[in-house]
Amino acid sequence: MNKIAASVAAGVLALSPAVALAATDSATKQLDMNKALAQMAQELWSTDTNVRATDILANNYVNHQDNSEVAGRQSMDREAFVEMLDTFHRAFTPTEVTIQSQIAEGDLVTTVWENTVILSGEFMGVQPDGKNYTIAGIQVDRIKDGRIAESWVNWDKFDLFQQLGLVTQPAAPQT
Repeated sequence: MNKIAASVAAGVLALSPAVALAATDSATKQLDMNKALAQMAQELWSTDTNVRATDILANNYVNHQDNSEVAGRQSMDREAFVEMLDTFHRAFTPTEVTIQSQIAEGDLVTTVWENTVILSGEFMGVQPDGKNYTIAGIQVDRIKDGRIAESWVNWDKFDLFQQLGLVTQPAAPQT
């Protein structure tokens, strides 16, 4: 290797950590912003929030979940999601949302969450009782252009329905 090539190679090597650090800082900031947006999505379930769904969800937002027992559909657009959210707030208030953990990579954020709610309105035939209930789940949000474009949600419906007395735990088989 000649002296010029060696000098250029040494300079590139000297700059590479700095360039890599700057790129890492930028990527980390973007991931942190994505995580904050996903946290705002969870705050939509809280009654003490100033976050509006139309502010954080893309116009063509799609929410995927097996919520047929609640909303009669498996995937819904932003309008249907807001309707489901309104139904939830009529039945459960106030609510407390706890983010258990979040992992962000690329344009995806995974959030493990738990909501503590009080049944203050009718829900699936169960009358208000003022009792606390816990709803737990996991959500993966895809972020595009600073808004949530798509969500995949899995929450423990059986546990909530059991707490509400809608289903019972099957008895263990006797041997």
